[in-house]
Amino acid sequence: MYEPGKLYLIRESNITAYDMVTSCRLVDVGRSKDNPHGLMLEQFRVESNEKLGTRKRN
Repeated sequence: MYEPGKLYLIRESNITAYDMVTSCRLVDVGRSKDNPHGLMLEQFRVESNEKLGTRKRN
């Protein structure tokens, strides 16, 4: 399963945007206080991470 998305690094002086594609396996595990969703990520990989640009913050 590939999941595309945008990542924004927000700093005091600027914002940098990245186009990121990741892949992983979701495993159904028991719910607990520490894991209320009952899911675990396995084999998480960043397939691509391309910088889109940077702009100054107002």
